[in-house]
Amino acid sequence: MADNERRSPIPLIVAGVIVVALAIWLGVLAFGSDDDATTTTAPATTPETTLAPTTTEAPTTTSAPTTTAPTSTSDTSSDTSSSPSTTSPEEAAPELVEVEVEEGLVRTFPVSAGWIVESDDTSLTVGVSVGAEECYGLASAEIEETADAVNVTMTAGFRENATNCSEIGPHWSYTFDLESPLGDRVVVDTHTGAELGTEPPDPEA
Repeated sequence: MADNERRSPIPLIVAGVIVVALAIWLGVLAFGSDDDATTTTAPATTPETTLAPTTTEAPTTTSAPTTTAPTSTSDTSSDTSSSPSTTSPEEAAPELVEVEVEEGLVRTFPVSAGWIVESDDTSLTVGVSVGAEECYGLASAEIEETADAVNVTMTAGFRENATNCSEIGPHWSYTFDLESPLGDRVVVDTHTGAELGTEPPDPEA
């Protein structure tokens, strides 16, 4: 009996070891099953690609059509306007009345020879501005010839009982006889001291 009592613990120990091993194995299985049960793998999610909103260009502003004023086309062929007519020297020459020295004039006054109308080897014609012959007449006309000049002195006067003497009359012309050709000599009006030219006075001046 004593021997049996000494041998009995061994099987018990083995059995205990087996039980512990089974318990451990069962615990491992249980732990593994819990992990399988609780561990879930999240499904792979493809991150959504957020596209930037497409920028819509602002509509192109259409400019208003340019309004072009109609071009005024002038028909030169139908243009009836004409350029001012050019007056020839003959037409521009003032009207001249040839006069002679008269007696009987009153209230005489000096007048100036205005321009040389014409000249040749024996004569010199000058133009004079006085007034209407109904009111005025040539009272005197004299020349003095020198080597360099021909000096002209003239006077006019009123006719007796003359009226309406404010009217402007035609220019007068008077011809002097020369002792020698005029040549290069100048013609001078003694009242003004001015040298006479060949251009008549400007009626607008």
